[in-house]
Amino acid sequence: MKVFSEVLDKIDRKLKRMAEQLETTRWLADAGQFGAAYEHAMHLEDTAERLTLLTRVLPCYTGRPNARSEVEKVILAAHPVEIGFTAQGWFSLRIPLLLPKKEAGSTEFIRAFLYPAVHRFFKDKEPVRYTDCVSCPSNPCICWEVSGSIRRSLSN
Repeated sequence: MKVFSEVLDKIDRKLKRMAEQLETTRWLADAGQFGAAYEHAMHLEDTAERLTLLTRVLPCYTGRPNARSEVEKVILAAHPVEIGFTAQGWFSLRIPLLLPKKEAGSTEFIRAFLYPAVHRFFKDKEPVRYTDCVSCPSNPCICWEVSGSIRRSLSN
């Protein structure tokens, strides 16, 4: 349980940092300094993203065997992803939220809700292979492999 306590301490520090960043951002906005408020708001957003990632893994450190799947259910409920095929046969993926600007850092924020949603959609379906994928030079496309888990192919 040492790791659990360490993650709790990290969460506590992030919450305190967020409170400070929020106060500074509000003060700058109230003072009409919107350029500086924007910069501080971006730091606040970054801290919030990191806090979200920490809180998502926290239940897993309790040792509960199904913690990961329970966390995925919470994530899917909070971020409803619409997946299907169009009438023309195109694969369609709609995420009804604004995605964070991720020039640096982890993509786990997107993976945390996208992978379980795609896995649930393809669970009882045959994997789809495209012959003209724009992101995969191999033929047929091997970008997505569905076999009990979903992972990005790094073989190109």
